[in-house]
Amino acid sequence: MRASKGLLICCVLFLFASLSAGTISGFITQEKSGKGIRSCSVYLSNAGNGTVTDQDGFYLLSTPDKGSDTLVVKIIGYKTKKVELIFPVKEMISLQLETHVIPIKGKVTVTATRRLVSVNNTTVSLSVIDREEIEGSSAQNIAEILENTPSLQVRDYGGAGNMKTVSLRGTSAGHVLIMVDGQRINNPQNGEVDFALIPIDHVEKIEVIRGGSSALYGSDAIGGVIHIITKENDKNKKFGLGVKQGFASFGTYSLESNITTSFKRTGLIAAYHYLSSESNFSYEDTFGEEQIRVNNDIKRHAFFTGINYRTSDEANAFKLKMNYYYLTSERGAPGTISFPYPHARMFDEQHDLGLVLSKKSKNLKHQFEVRTYYSNDFNRYLNQHPSEVFFPSDDNYLTEAVGTEMQITSIFIPQFVLNYGVSIRNDMFENLGIEERHERLSYAAYLVEESMFTFPSTIIPKIRITPSLRYNGNNEFKDTWTPKIGFLVNLGPSNKFALKSNYAYNYRVPTFNDLYWPADAYTSGNPDLLPEYGKDWDLGLRFHNEFIDMEVTYFNENLSNLIIWQAEDWVWTPQNVAESRINGLENNIKIIVLNQAIQLTANYSYMNALDLTDGIENATILPNRAKHNANLGLLISQKNFDLKYSLQYVGKRYSDSSNTEDLALASYLVNNISLAYTLKSDIFKVQGIFEIKNLFNTRYSILKDLPLPGREVRLTLNTELHKMK
Repeated sequence: MRASKGLLICCVLFLFASLSAGTISGFITQEKSGKGIRSCSVYLSNAGNGTVTDQDGFYLLSTPDKGSDTLVVKIIGYKTKKVELIFPVKEMISLQLETHVIPIKGKVTVTATRRLVSVNNTTVSLSVIDREEIEGSSAQNIAEILENTPSLQVRDYGGAGNMKTVSLRGTSAGHVLIMVDGQRINNPQNGEVDFALIPIDHVEKIEVIRGGSSALYGSDAIGGVIHIITKENDKNKKFGLGVKQGFASFGTYSLESNITTSFKRTGLIAAYHYLSSESNFSYEDTFGEEQIRVNNDIKRHAFFTGINYRTSDEANAFKLKMNYYYLTSERGAPGTISFPYPHARMFDEQHDLGLVLSKKSKNLKHQFEVRTYYSNDFNRYLNQHPSEVFFPSDDNYLTEAVGTEMQITSIFIPQFVLNYGVSIRNDMFENLGIEERHERLSYAAYLVEESMFTFPSTIIPKIRITPSLRYNGNNEFKDTWTPKIGFLVNLGPSNKFALKSNYAYNYRVPTFNDLYWPADAYTSGNPDLLPEYGKDWDLGLRFHNEFIDMEVTYFNENLSNLIIWQAEDWVWTPQNVAESRINGLENNIKIIVLNQAIQLTANYSYMNALDLTDGIENATILPNRAKHNANLGLLISQKNFDLKYSLQYVGKRYSDSSNTEDLALASYLVNNISLAYTLKSDIFKVQGIFEIKNLFNTRYSILKDLPLPGREVRLTLNTELHKMK
């Protein structure tokens, strides 16, 4: 109790100390059009205080009470601007930037704190994959974009059409929260997301947060969060048209097309994606004989459309964003090479509708945002061939989700920012074959506080503290509080070194499959299951300047009440019996030299993932978790050419809980190489990408008895036409 009171008193003193500081504000706009520029880095050169502009170009920055400093504004694509200031400043400082390419990329994130902030000002370990990286790849789905991300493993079930899930820091696929534009898309039936069904043509960027985030986002965020952010039409682009075609080995063809337009205060975007693949690659069976993977094909159609509207008042404009996404696919379900199903099929149909309204207060210090969404997901598994199946299946499932969320961001002073809100969501699951229906109502309230304290010290000039608290309600389970706190301590006079640390309490509710799987002679769900819980902490050191960005992080995750399916009286049923501890070390580095002509990226993760269900003395390594993972990437840019090389190493993995050596999956090393040529002007862009994946034709599997393709050749042709206002 005394310690808690002492902490409270210290926080209050820090708050009053920060209140004494002054502030400056203003708008950063384009020189020609006068439009606001989003995500500009705005900081004081000597004091080191920094922020980023919002979608209107508005910034609010703390300043000393007296003295002088230099205000610096920079963003890629514009000339850096500097203004000498004498404090206190009693008027707004608004600046216009002239277009110009500069060699610094100031990436930002909205996922780490639920608002737009610079990645250098977040306490968590994260990766941001921007549009430039996405456009420069020939990836056929989101999973391929993510495969070189630190501490992330894509669990590929084999080929373009087969299921692809992800693991973060050794947690399962159901422990990673996946969002699109702030809306969770984890299937309430099994808790997972199949990335094979998510194309990339309508994606603007992807943010990956490593570590528990239930304090911000509730259930499922035990291992981390992957946030997919879709495109918005550029309000300065009057018209745009793009067509991208891909040709690849194994009978693969893809087509992406999009059209954008804007007039007055409204922007429109529409995109269509098609993917067809036979995916009939060769592999070695359990007897070492060459075979062809059959029934591994996919045909996928996806359509995305969005509308953006804003009033004419740039300062506190009312904004509306509405998106609709439709997907339909048919694909083979070939099973494993030990138990193949040459005629099993899967059918998917998805509808997602989202609406976001936002408005700023007149004093620009408060922003109100309301998000409403609806999703409908139909899945069918058909396996009825009379000569192959002992128990024919024709399973049809329907899941629906409808919800709304209101969030308020209040910038009382730049050193004290609150993000707070409430949400309500209803999930429905229906087994159409047996006409069984279940619903779950979830509701929550959350608070995220960002505090920044500056000190007249060259050793520790700045400290950021980000406590978060979320109340999680559910009509099926006991209410839960999930707290988290993060620290960012800048070291040294230049703010180039930073010490980061987080501690979080997380949870995950059982899926509908866990609770209500239809009972038969062999399996049964368990409606008495309790939520899974996790406690995690991490500690990291980061260094960054104009040429190098590197980070080393130690993490530790303890999970309890984990749900596993086990036999009870010869019937398989889920139970809350498992415990695990996962700890490890992440190492990431990015080096940019010769004015971005050469970029080198590398990451290595060591992970010790232990199953503690039978006690520490009988601990075993969790299945499908490698102790060693490494990725290396090299990008060489010269005029219109980009040469990319990547290498991925994954160590040995056990395929069963008993850690049987004979069943272990061997380590593998995969090399990819690509060459891109880009020609662009003010009105068009033409790009060609030639890529060889798995350059040396390595034979490997990520999961047992599910082989992956060998060498694959891809050719991608991209043409864009646009007209600016």
